[in-house]
Amino acid sequence: MSYEKLFTTLASVIVGWLLAQITGSIKEVWKIRKIKKCLIEELQELEEELERTKMIYAKSIQIHALSGIGTEIPTPLSNHIFKNYYKDAVLSLSKQQRISYQLIHTLIESTNQGIREFSKLTGSLQEKHMLEGIKAMKPQEFQQWGKSAQAEFKNISSCLWHVRHHKLNPKHPELNIKTEASQDFLDHEKKTKDEIETIIYLAKKNLTRDYFQ
Repeated sequence: MSYEKLFTTLASVIVGWLLAQITGSIKEVWKIRKIKKCLIEELQELEEELERTKMIYAKSIQIHALSGIGTEIPTPLSNHIFKNYYKDAVLSLSKQQRISYQLIHTLIESTNQGIREFSKLTGSLQEKHMLEGIKAMKPQEFQQWGKSAQAEFKNISSCLWHVRHHKLNPKHPELNIKTEASQDFLDHEKKTKDEIETIIYLAKKNLTRDYFQ
């Protein structure tokens, strides 16, 4: 083989390898951009699901305020994109973005765990009610159900704040202490507490248990 043919063969191999590397890099960049876009879109979907779940717990708080126990249970939330693809994009995210995403989805898992526990508690109390009658219900069991509904309402409200904060600040979802964001979160927590008190007050003032039949 002549030197010219050898050079041409080597050049072809090198060019082919370089093109493969460039193509692979472009595909990887496109994949990461797609994942990052989907992660934000999933937050939008979770916001809607959290709002629906919050409404169900608000209804439970109303029923409890009227000395009743509800039957409606929220559906667990889905975060398929984060669970399956976050790992592929994590190195392209800033520290603030990683902290925010991980906190949000930890709260989502906590919310789902709360839904499972609330469902189990509600089911056991409903069964006891049907088999033994309302008089068999212990006061502490009734109070436990109401406190559980309020606790989950608070958790979901906190999760909603973090989701919206990330959506409004997708590049810099800062969560440091002594910042405007941290103060806004504290204000939000207080508003949530006030919201629960208002739900209870208005339920006792304007509603009856027949409203939920």
